[in-house]
Amino acid sequence: MSTPRFLDLPGCARAERIETTRGTFAAHVAEPADSATARGIALLVPGFTGSKEDFIGILEPLSARGYRVVAVDPRGHYQTPGPDDESGYAPGEQAEDVVALVVALTPDGHRGPAVHLVGHSLGGVMARHAAQARPDLVRSLALLCTGPAALSGDPAELVARQLAALEQYDLAKVAELREQAGEGTNPSRRIKRFLRKRFVANNKAALLAESRYLLGAPDRVDDVAVVLRDAGLPILVTHGSSDDAWPSAEQREMAERLGATYTVIAGSGHSPAVDDPVTTADVLCDFWKRAELLTT
Repeated sequence: MSTPRFLDLPGCARAERIETTRGTFAAHVAEPADSATARGIALLVPGFTGSKEDFIGILEPLSARGYRVVAVDPRGHYQTPGPDDESGYAPGEQAEDVVALVVALTPDGHRGPAVHLVGHSLGGVMARHAAQARPDLVRSLALLCTGPAALSGDPAELVARQLAALEQYDLAKVAELREQAGEGTNPSRRIKRFLRKRFVANNKAALLAESRYLLGAPDRVDDVAVVLRDAGLPILVTHGSSDDAWPSAEQREMAERLGATYTVIAGSGHSPAVDDPVTTADVLCDFWKRAELLTT
């Protein structure tokens, strides 16, 4: 889970709802100073129990580089509704949502892919599946702190404990247990209130399904690599130097298998967009510039 350090949107951004063929998605949208000369569009997909607020710190640095930036709540997360059936949160269903968002954000009459797709943690899995399904719609794919398969070690134990609580209690009780365990704490009372509000607003079926996926996800990287390499899609794998979700060795190996650029963001953990938004923006924009040269 990412813990945003602040909740106020920068002046370049606004809350919005994105209409798609798959439903309506809550979003934060940041516009460049001159929208007529925007370099492109970036779609940011958060991870497990996360939301668009996880990207607030990076909205201004990216829009200042000339990008229209859209951070969303996935289905069943915070302010985007979702089905009450766990099957509605299968990777394929989530990938179709991402594809629908890419289509909705692509300007009318635009020739070729316009959207740089970024997925954080579990959001990277959604983005990876979406790019595999429709590589022709995506200008580039960035996987931020995302692994190739199921979690292991301490991260897996944390998710397993939360899953056991979700199977017994309602979300309010699970949120209370998380706070008692010291998970997601923050010195700001406002942030702590937000974390509880966000967690309780999630659809329980989403958290159950995604917990089970994180604990048992198969490794499909080679299947993805075949499609994306054939499509010539530029890919970035990047993570914080102290990322504590998937081991850095697993992420580095995943990058090699995907034929991706691999970058480590020094001094950051599992949420570089929160820990160091300016450096994370630099890494993304450098990658996007190279991708644009390849796809123009």
